Amino acid sequence: MSRVTMKRALPLALLGASAIAFSPACSTRAPTRATARESSTLDTPTTPEQDALDRNARRDLEDFAIECNPKIEYFDPLQLADQKFWDRSNAETIAFLRHAEMKHGRIAMLGFIGYVVQANELHFPWATEANGFPPFVLSPADQWDVLDPLAKFQLFFFIGCLEIWSEAAPSFPHYMRQGGQPGKFPPFVDASGKRLSWFLFDLWDPLGTNMEVISKEKKAVKLAKEVNNGRLAMLGLFSFFVESKVPGAVPLLTLGGFVKPYEGQYMLPFNYWDLINFFFDEGRWEHASLSSPAVSGLDFTPW
Repeated sequence: MSRVTMKRALPLALLGASAIAFSPACSTRAPTRATARESSTLDTPTTPEQDALDRNARRDLEDFAIECNPKIEYFDPLQLADQKFWDRSNAETIAFLRHAEMKHGRIAMLGFIGYVVQANELHFPWATEANGFPPFVLSPADQWDVLDPLAKFQLFFFIGCLEIWSEAAPSFPHYMRQGGQPGKFPPFVDASGKRLSWFLFDLWDPLGTNMEVISKEKKAVKLAKEVNNGRLAMLGLFSFFVESKVPGAVPLLTLGGFVKPYEGQYMLPFNYWDLINFFFDEGRWEHASLSSPAVSGLDFTPW
């Protein structure tokens, strides 16, 4: 993709990402015309009890939007809060959207901090090339590209285990069901409430500060701060990505010289070179350069 094409495509991507982020803002919404399939889904008969749950979920969402930003208030340009995903109720759909935003915000906060730390070449004393770590002089994205594929598999396997537990924990109601709580990670206990022996603490309140005694109002304030920080982190992390692919796209980062250019693909965490190294003898290519005559003539393109 040429640089001109990237400059045209990135603003569209930014607009799409901002809408999908499901950020609260102003309460004025333009009416939209639903398709036949959407209308049939929205007009599905429900019980009075379910209607009450849907109204309460919608009211809580709008109140939380005001808590997050009293000036902007509620903002849902795609009317996602009016939908019923997978033929579920409106309350379950709202719970899914709130949980997704909180989770992505937390991941973005970790990613933002990690990018800043790696970009400033901060590392532990033992994290050297001699010990198998990527060179810290590379950009954060390049460090990921040269990371051993097995290390990448381990990271994604651990994340996958956490995802499975968050969706199917036997001791905690699902966040989309009645009694569940969006954004709260289930404790590591079995169906009887007994702690699993290989987990010493929970991800939710790991220090055991007894969050249950905090009032509902204070919890709402703390959650609003977390969600706002997550939204800001998503914008900040994406600005790093954009600046690294299109130098000059984010003037403040360009002036500071903080972000190094990146020629790889952010949406390709496992490239085909990882698979080649995984299935073939890495020692054969350990001291070879891709620009050397012995290697440059080979075609490694998978297609």
